[in-house]
Parts: sequence; C-alpha cells; structure tokens
Amino acid sequence: MAPRLFWIGLGNMGRGMSANIVGKADLDQPLLIYNRTKQRCIDLSEKLPAGKTEIVDSIAEGVSKADIIFNILSNDAVVEASIAEILKNDVKGKLIIECSTIHPDTTEKIAQRVEAAGAQFVAAPVFGAPAMADAGQLVGVLAGPRASVDRARPYFKGVTAKAEINMSDEPYRKALTLKLIGNTFVLNMVEQLAEGHVLAEKSGLGTDYLHQWIEGMFPGPYAAYSTRMLTGDYYKREYPLFTADLARKDAGHAMSLAKEAGVRLHNVETADAHLAELKAHVGEKGDIAGIYGAVRMENGLPYENDRNVRKKKRRRRAKQKRDSDREFLISVLESSATKRDARGYLQTFGSPAALASAGQKKPSNIGILGVPASVAGRPAFVQGTEKDISVKRNEAPHVAIVKLRAPQEWDDVFLEGVAKTLTRLRDLGLLSVIVLDCDDIKPNQASSWHITVTEQTDRLLRAIGQYGFPAAEVVDSGIWKSTENPQIPSSVPSNSLYVGFGKAFTTPLANGHILVVPPRAYSDASLQYSKADANDIVIALTTFFAGLQFGRQYSDYRELAEKVSDGQPFRRALVDRVIVIDPLGGIPSHRQGHGTQVFINLEDEFKNIQDALYAKTQPTSAGTKDAGVSARATVHLENLRLAKSTLALLPSNASVVMTSPAEAANINVSKRNDLEAKPDGFAGEVKTRTWRNPLIHNLLTDRPIYSSSLPIGRIKPTHQDEEIALSRMPTTTLAKRGLPVTIFPDPRVNRWQPPQPGVPRLRLTDTCIDLPRLVHLINDSFGRKLDVEHYLDRLKDSLAGVIIAGEYEGGAILTWETPFGLDEETAYQEGRLVPYLDKFAVLRKSQGAGGVADIVFNAMVRDAFPEGVCWRSRKDNPVNKWYFERSRGVLKLPESNWAMFWTTPEAALNDQLMRDYEDVCRNIAPSWADTTKPAD
Repeated sequence: MAPRLFWIGLGNMGRGMSANIVGKADLDQPLLIYNRTKQRCIDLSEKLPAGKTEIVDSIAEGVSKADIIFNILSNDAVVEASIAEILKNDVKGKLIIECSTIHPDTTEKIAQRVEAAGAQFVAAPVFGAPAMADAGQLVGVLAGPRASVDRARPYFKGVTAKAEINMSDEPYRKALTLKLIGNTFVLNMVEQLAEGHVLAEKSGLGTDYLHQWIEGMFPGPYAAYSTRMLTGDYYKREYPLFTADLARKDAGHAMSLAKEAGVRLHNVETADAHLAELKAHVGEKGDIAGIYGAVRMENGLPYENDRNVRKKKRRRRAKQKRDSDREFLISVLESSATKRDARGYLQTFGSPAALASAGQKKPSNIGILGVPASVAGRPAFVQGTEKDISVKRNEAPHVAIVKLRAPQEWDDVFLEGVAKTLTRLRDLGLLSVIVLDCDDIKPNQASSWHITVTEQTDRLLRAIGQYGFPAAEVVDSGIWKSTENPQIPSSVPSNSLYVGFGKAFTTPLANGHILVVPPRAYSDASLQYSKADANDIVIALTTFFAGLQFGRQYSDYRELAEKVSDGQPFRRALVDRVIVIDPLGGIPSHRQGHGTQVFINLEDEFKNIQDALYAKTQPTSAGTKDAGVSARATVHLENLRLAKSTLALLPSNASVVMTSPAEAANINVSKRNDLEAKPDGFAGEVKTRTWRNPLIHNLLTDRPIYSSSLPIGRIKPTHQDEEIALSRMPTTTLAKRGLPVTIFPDPRVNRWQPPQPGVPRLRLTDTCIDLPRLVHLINDSFGRKLDVEHYLDRLKDSLAGVIIAGEYEGGAILTWETPFGLDEETAYQEGRLVPYLDKFAVLRKSQGAGGVADIVFNAMVRDAFPEGVCWRSRKDNPVNKWYFERSRGVLKLPESNWAMFWTTPEAALNDQLMRDYEDVCRNIAPSWADTTKPAD
C-alpha cells in the first residue's frame, strides 16, 4: 500500500508541484491538501480529476491521516508556525519534507524539533519558476539522512522535477545554502538584463537587437526574463510570479550567509536596493522582473515601457488625486478647525488639496481650506490680533508611528474604519508606520502567534488597500535585534532592537506609502526572525527617524552616505505623532467619575498617573486582587511609559495620541449590541457637541477634541446610570512632553488657606520668583506694559501664590482680596477673603496651541484653589468664550465694562458670597503704565 501524502501550501510553486504529485506519483489514496486560504484548495481540486484530492480543514486533520507531509510556504516565520502546528500531533514514523526557501539556520532548528518528536525530516528546496513547477521540470535538492532522502526521492525526479541533487547524509543546511546561492544567480541575471535593456534604449541601440542576441547566446531563463521585460509582463500581470518580498527575503538570507563567511555580495546589494524601489512604487504586485522598471526610473525613464499604459495610469492617478482632495476637504470640515489652526497645520504639513487656496495672506470669506467662518468657532486662549503664518514645505516626510494593539479582537468594521482614518491622515500629509501588537492571544485560540501576525498583517493591508493609491507596504526586514550594548546617549532609551535596514522604511515613505511592521525582529547573531515587543519596535523606529540611532551597524551600505560629516543627528523623517489604538482607549483618569484623561502634561503629571495605575496592579490591603482591573491597568501603564519614552526622543511639539478603535474609526458603537460599551472595555458612544475624529482633529489643531481644563460636566453626558454616562465619555488621551509646573507656595506641602493678618507671606520680589521674566510674560501676553511699582504695592499684602508653567511660558497670579468696606482682620475672621485670579498670562507664541493655558488653568483649579476662584475680564475680551467654558458661572456686571467669572460650586446660591465676589471684581485697581487703554 502506497504511503498517504499531505500537501501544505498552494502558492505559485505548490500548486504545480502538488498537481504533478497527483498526476505522476504512485498514489492509491487522494492527496490531502491544505492552504490557509481555502479557496485555493477548492480551485485546485476542481482542475484535477475528481477523487484525486481531499481538502482538509486544518493541519491537524491532515497530519493525522498522512504518512508523508510536504511543506512549501513563503518565509521562515510562516514555516516555523506551520511546523509547530504539525508537531502538536503524533508524528512518530512520519516523514516531513520541507521545500520552502528559508535560512539554513531555520532549517536546522525545525529539523531538530521534528526529529525530537520521532519523525524523519528532509530539506528539499527546489529550483525553477512556477511554469517549470507546472511542467514538472524543477531541480530538487535533497539533504538529510540517506534513509529519509530515499523515502522522499520517488516524488522528485520524474514527478515534480527533471533532476535532483542528492545530498544524502549531508547536513540539512547545505541544501538551503545551495538554494540561496543559486537564487543570487537569478537576482544577478535579472539585474543585468534590466541594466542592459535600459542602456540599449538610452544609447539608441534599441532593445530588439539586444533581445535577439540574448536569445541566440542565452536561451532559456535569460531569454524568458528578457521577454517578460520587453512585453511589459512585469507590470501587466495581476499576480506576480516571484514577488519582490520573497526575492528580498532570499537576498537578505544570502547576504547574511555572506556576512557570516566574510564575503560581500555587491551585485545582490544592488538588486536588493532596486527591489526596494520596486516595492515602494507598485506595492504587493511587485514581481522580480519589475527590477527593470526600477532601473528605468533610476535612469530617468518611466516605470512602464508602454506609452498607452502610462497615459491610462496618469488619468487614473488624476482621478485618485481628485477623490483624495475631496476626502481631504471633508475631513477638514468635519474637524471644525479654526483659521488659526488651519494656518498652523499648513505651516507644518502643507496639503496637496489646499496649498493653492491657502497661499493668500488674507483669506476670502470661505476661509482657509474652504472652511466657512461659521464652523471656525472653537474657543482658544488668544489675546490680541493674530499674525500671518507663511507656508513652508519640508523635504523629510512627516510620520506617525502607530501601534495597533490586539487587532485580532477588532471586527472588520473597526479595522476598515481605522484604515480609512489612516489614509485620510496620509492625504493630510502624515504617513503612518503601523506596528502590530498581537500579544493578547487568548489560550483557546487554535492558531499560533506567527499565524495570527500573518493573518492580521494581510487583513490590515486589504483594509488600507480599499482607500486608494499609494497602497500599504509590509516591512518585514527592517527591524533587527542586537546582542551588543552600543554606547548611546543617556537620553536615548536602552533597547536591543534597532533599524538594521533603513531603506526598507525611507524608500517607501518617500513614495507616500503607509508601512506595516509585524512584531518580529531579525537577530544579527542567530540570523533568524523572532518575536519582538511592539513597544520596543515603536521606540526603535522613533530613535531611527529622529537620527538618534548611534553605535549600530548599517545593513545597507548606501545609508552611510546619509550620515552627515559632523556626526550630528540626521532626521530621516519628522515624527509628529505617536498613535496608540487600543481596545481599552486612552489613559483612565485617577479622579473618580472623570472617565479618560483628556490631556497629560508628562513633565508634571507622569509620576502621579503612573503611581495610580501601578497601585491598581497590586493586591489591596485585604490581600485581594481583581485580575481584570490589574490587567487593564498594566496595559495602560505600558502605553503611558511608551508615551514618555518616545516623546523624550522627539521635539517638544510632538504628541502621543491614545484612543480606541471605535473613536479612531469615528464609529458610534452604542447602537451595536455585540459591542456593548463598558467603562473599562471598548469605547462607547460619545454624545457631545459634535462627533469628530480625534486623530484628524489633533493633526489639524494639535489639541485634544476637548480641552483638559473644561469642567467634567461640560464633557460627560447626563444619564441616571453613572456607568452608562462614563461609557459615553471620550476615550482619547493626548499626551505631550509638556512643561513642568511650579506653584509658590507648593499646595502639596501646605494647602492654600486664607492668611492670618500680620503673618509673613509670599512677595513677588522673593528670590524664588524671577520677577523680570514674570513681568515680561505679562507684558507679552497682554500686549501692554505693566506698571511694576504700582502692581507690587497693590499685591504686597494680598498675594496668595504664583503658578509658573515651564520657563515662564505661562503663569497665573492669585490673591486673597478683602471685600469693600471690610478690614482684613474682619474678613479673615468671617471667612470672607475672596480667592481671586489677578493675572492669567501666556506668551503669545504659546497661545492657541500647545496646551499651556490649560496647564496653568488646571493647576489653579485642581491644586491652588480647588474650592473655587473668581476673576474678571473685559466684556468684549475675545478670551471670554474660553473663560466661559471653564467657569461655573458668569455675570456681566451692570454699569461697568467687566464680566465676572467663578469656578466655585453653587456660588450663585450664596448671596453674600456673590456680593463679595462682585465687590472685588468692581473695585480692583488696574496696574498698567498705559492708562489710555481699557483696563484688563
């Protein structure tokens, strides 16, 4: 009785080989076939005689029925995952024949596992194109114990192959070493053909004469590839015969073998660079013969060698551009950006759709980017007039490094919505480098980690591919893992991961592609791929793009030319955002009932938030521990630390946005019964003033959708069920490196209390306060000069404290004021000293963006005067809208030019308190040197 065969993998090579097994091998039972995409099994079975194949639904089912198992898959990671699935079953006495092209070290590793499980193993890579596989004309290379090779040989020469190279009793790795060296001949052949045809065309000889010579001198593969190039097959075919990704995988393995042996493969390096250009230009459709198109472009010729095709492509791209421009304008309108926001966005990012309309210094009444004035009503803390901002373009691409956590838990609606948002960001000038984080695989999931990563990578590529050109590209060879500890600056986080092949990122980014990075790294010691932490990959990418990757070897010698001669950091891209899209959403507020932290000033708030999250991961005083709460807090803690680490490497204007798939996709999930929102689960419906996409809004405004200094009641929807109300709150957190906040005196040491008369108190002339810088801050913010002598005299006995943000970029001066008609002693005894905001100032360069005003305001209402404070502002002051949103109430004082604001809860119900507030706001004497202008 003949052994039963099981075939795994129906790619370009596997289809032809398995068909020849069915037609020529000695079989008395149907060939068992399995492919991750089942439709390929169905298609093959329908083409072959009935009853000759049997489709199995799982690897386990096939292994249980088979005696001999063939495995032919695309890359090392998928092969290792497949072998792991095979070895979950009883394989004693079975033969596993591995036909994939993988690294020799990978072959040895899986062979050891197979033999340890009691099975036999043969390394059997094959030479030949898919057409040769279909015709049974391959060349097989068989290595392993003689008995195992003899058992495998009946299925090669005369069945799937025209010849075989017998390496019986040789190490398994020798078969793969020969295969990789042989494939470099193919790479070099295609590279030489491409260069020759381009030279023939540009020199005037013409490609026809060169092709005739090739047919006469080198019939066979040379002539076949030459024909594919000249007929345009390299760009016309729907599915590549030998994908650029697989060719680069083989080139990478060959170069690593060469490096280990002390050899330099210059020709392979050249071909690999052209493959990278090819992949960046055409994406997943790139075929190895497309090296011809890459060489054409390198030498000033179009990628396609057919004029009619080029015309159609230009028309198609023009339509795609129009569609992209329309999407761009829609996204701008949805975000309700102000004119100031729009100008700031254009200064940084520009826009393919809007530069022409925004180039005018004084926009027309339709506004910047076509935004009507009616939607430009978002309050911002801006004093005085705004200056025109010129539009500048930067050669380095603007990049967002995006981490997608647990994408295997997202349904297609979420994934496609997120993909659409990321393509909109691309249209708005921000390219995404997406890092997958698939660590949260449940124990009951049958598929292995490697298979899950491959599935989610493909799924994301398909989702992004729906939204126009340029498509997304997988970068599976750029992240490397080092066993060395290079000397790096203390400011750069220690990380074993680094970018070993920079062109894999910079080339496709230069061509406008979104990149997808699976969470694995290539070891520069073992020369194998292994699982890598997604957060470490994000940090490695941030370090590389910021030009701070020091002490690492470059796998691509061309990158050496990019290093500047003086050794200064060279930014390969401008990382404007790091985005974390997590089913848990943003960082939860440590204040009860406040939902998600809207904004985090890391300089000032990191430790407190970190401590609060860490406490949730620890057992309670009773020794109990809620596993769910602990697990969620651990994830939030990792995201918070990632924000801290990445922003430490980036300019101060960079941001980290942490949000949920629902909000990133701009989807209202409350109507979807299968995703019922919970406070600590997926993001729920956010019923607010408008429904905006937080990622697009942040790109345009550099602010969160809701200001962090807004009272919670202005954000949280009302509902009798507190849990439902919380679930409907925003779940997006914006984090910035921010500014340190200094408060004199420190309320964390001693809470601010009304001072007892006669007791020494803080003075603005104390050495802890830099009075000249404080005066400059006030003068710059208000646009007028302070009468310093008058001001110091007025505050000498009433100063409560001073809040300073950063290096005097913003600040607040607060006092305890005595109501009119009372002396200080009486006011103190009766508890009627009024907490008063005397000056609130932000440097003009920091107004309207950056969160400085919010930082200062939060420090005032949460730390300095948590029980309430009042202040006044001119009735026509444009800042009043901003004040109004943050106050508990406002009153326009009759017969005066003042509006009075307060944050004191239920102040309006206390007549005496309101009279005292009004009395102070009416009678405070202004302290400006210029008395001709209205008082502020």
